[in-house]
Amino acid sequence: MADGRGLFRARRVLAAVLCTGAVVACVAAVGSAGASAAATAARSRCIDPVVHDRYDGFHVGVPAGWDLSVIGGLIVISKDYTDQNEGFVEPAYVPSGQSPRAFLSKVLAALTHSVTGGTEAVSFRMTGSTTATLSGHVGSVTIAGAANATFRAAAGAHGSEIGVVSGYWAPASQLGAERAMLASIGACYGPEQGTLFRFYKDQVFGYTLPPGWTVATETSDLLFLDAGPNASANYLFVGPYTSAQGVTDGDTLMQYVFGKLGLTIDKVLTTISAPSGTEFITAFLGHLTTSGGGSKPLHGVVRVISSTNGGVTTGVLRLAVATPALWNSLNPALIWVMYGIQHNFTQDLQAIQQAQEQQAGFARQVAGFDQVLNGTDLTVDPSTGIQYEAPYSAWQNNGPNGAGYYIGQPGAERKLTIIAPQ
Repeated sequence: MADGRGLFRARRVLAAVLCTGAVVACVAAVGSAGASAAATAARSRCIDPVVHDRYDGFHVGVPAGWDLSVIGGLIVISKDYTDQNEGFVEPAYVPSGQSPRAFLSKVLAALTHSVTGGTEAVSFRMTGSTTATLSGHVGSVTIAGAANATFRAAAGAHGSEIGVVSGYWAPASQLGAERAMLASIGACYGPEQGTLFRFYKDQVFGYTLPPGWTVATETSDLLFLDAGPNASANYLFVGPYTSAQGVTDGDTLMQYVFGKLGLTIDKVLTTISAPSGTEFITAFLGHLTTSGGGSKPLHGVVRVISSTNGGVTTGVLRLAVATPALWNSLNPALIWVMYGIQHNFTQDLQAIQQAQEQQAGFARQVAGFDQVLNGTDLTVDPSTGIQYEAPYSAWQNNGPNGAGYYIGQPGAERKLTIIAPQ
């Protein structure tokens, strides 16, 4: 990734808050009737392995060895960190009265703006009311692909119809061989029932936690939230450390803290840095040395914000890790929980709402384009006062007390009240 951005990579789990970059001119769209016909035939088949995300509430095709991530409802499947081979799925509520062509055009315009920057550019050309071709380049590599939209009735708090835009690209020289596998990413997509995240607040932290997850460690400066024995979302306020300890900036701060945790980075997948140099996000493969002397492989993302003054460095690390076998199905929830952790003075619902808005900002910046399917509402159980984050996919249109979000076992379900802004 020559310019440190990448098509989707810099604007998804590696955070749009870091680098936006100047928008460059899109390249002219190209395509052929033959390619369009091939795309239509290919996208009707689900041939990829299917990954289920029971928290956001969906399943999608993920070719073997590829990575899945989600930001603001945009699902991205990538072959590696070169940005040359990618598939995407964007589900969203369709504004009332909007035509399929207008819906697809708005989504593709937003995607074009989001993924174009630096030495990389993408452009779409509409070929029908629900289809388009894609062209562009990643550095000096010419890419090509396609996109399409499908629609389904899905009554919820934010609309009555969902449009699912899926697409893909690859180097033009490889597209013929990879088209069926790439088209299968979207062909395998389907919504599932989402999971409510309970909101917790104490004297030190505010955070959300899915059912079954546990607080492994909490001190005045640390919060480790475990999604079972092989995945966790963590917050660490660390320092002050000095140059005598080998800590002089954010990178050496991360290395020092990782050493204390027994965590070793074996391969950096990509790093995105803020212009100030005091903030960066790194995706990596590594391993954790266990208490018994063994080793556990990990896939992870860490966000580091640091400050160095007078030879002393302090900082905050937000860290999401899981074993490689669990990464695709768990990392969207891990990263969402990781970014939502609020320390002392920011531990309130407004801070959680702000974190939601930052992460889901992609869809909300588009005029006339409603909130994404996999966004969330903040809700409260009126009988207990307990608050929950509810993904849109957790909506029950035929609940026992009418349409809405519910908590509790079948037969004893309680309807929640939405308190998030709409």
